Amino acid sequence: MMKLSTMRTVLDTVDGGWRSPLANQILERWGYDEGTVFFWRASANFVFIFRREGREFYLRFNEASERELAMIKSELDVVLYMGKRRLKTAQPVMSTNGQFIETVESELGTYHAVVFEAMPGEHLELDELDEKQFYDWGSALGQLHEAMKSAPEQLTASRPSWRELLEHALDVLPAEEKAARSELMRCMKQAEELPMDNSNYGLIHYDFELDNHRWKDGEIGILDFDDCCMHWYAADIAYALGDLSDDGIDLSDYRVMAFMNGYKQETELSEDMLGQMKLFERIDELLGFAKLLRSVGELSASDVGERLDSLRVKLKGFMDKSRAAFAASAEG
Repeated sequence: MMKLSTMRTVLDTVDGGWRSPLANQILERWGYDEGTVFFWRASANFVFIFRREGREFYLRFNEASERELAMIKSELDVVLYMGKRRLKTAQPVMSTNGQFIETVESELGTYHAVVFEAMPGEHLELDELDEKQFYDWGSALGQLHEAMKSAPEQLTASRPSWRELLEHALDVLPAEEKAARSELMRCMKQAEELPMDNSNYGLIHYDFELDNHRWKDGEIGILDFDDCCMHWYAADIAYALGDLSDDGIDLSDYRVMAFMNGYKQETELSEDMLGQMKLFERIDELLGFAKLLRSVGELSASDVGERLDSLRVKLKGFMDKSRAAFAASAEG
């Protein structure tokens, strides 16, 4: 999640018809059909949908302070590698300058931009999935992990590790967030004691939620590798299934069992790692809390404007819920 103040800067350029002159300016590097550029969403990135020569594409960009150019490049290297492994992944599109990434200076700031092919298929919600679809979802993650296990070192070395992510989160957390900082240190200590080898640890997607998939003819397409990192493979499973229950992942849940059956058809996974699900869920919550704290900060309603104030209030509610969980963990 980007800073809400940064989000407001761009959303203020979006009119009632979901058009933005900033998006048009950025897309001059790729070309687009006039009148087809529309705002789609903003969270970690700004995303616009557009057409070029009748074909559908997605523009994704970030304010330069939100995402380093080197991180975007390493992400695209992973995406291009996975595309060569015959996985169904949304591939980047070169600009007219022959670049996958364009840095655009504007009156509002400097933005790093990428264009991706649109992936055909439908987006499914969690409560729409039947048992077979949970199996297929797990199979898709298993296929991805199997491909990631043979990724060359130059790809894995360029992505952050779980430790770096937690260290960054610790830097974000102020001293008064004592419960969160204490929980983070406990999780880091426990993670340091886990076994780490090619069968259980490596490059993961780390955002394998349904929002980042398209389902078509029994196949699942994979989007958004911008959070990929070095972590335990079981952490990807924990993140993907994290919304199934507020009480944590239940390995006896038929949906989880179907997911895991599909996963294990494609790659191996130590049962011991499945026993660490609660640890990985706590790490996810800590990283998410730090991101929200950075995004919302001490912003007031007047800072974010009417358009984003309901989101600000919602995010602060998520943060309060996490604070309560961290405090309960410290007392326990």
